[in-house]
Amino acid sequence: MRSFPVFWVEREWLWYQVNWVDGRRDEPDEDYGPGWYAVAELEQSRFEYDEQVFAAKPVEEPDRAELWQRFGAP
Repeated sequence: MRSFPVFWVEREWLWYQVNWVDGRRDEPDEDYGPGWYAVAELEQSRFEYDEQVFAAKPVEEPDRAELWQRFGAP
């Protein structure tokens, strides 16, 4: 009998990558619905990562363009 994996079900997700001021980049991580934990934290102007809590805010132009040039577009 042939079966199909449950993991093939389409679902939305986003990924994020932490880029440190000193130039280090951590491996990308993913956030899945329905919990959307990273998104929920960002909406509260905070981000928990590696057992630390950081203040978070949207990056506006022209800083966004400079960061995309430096680290690559998302």
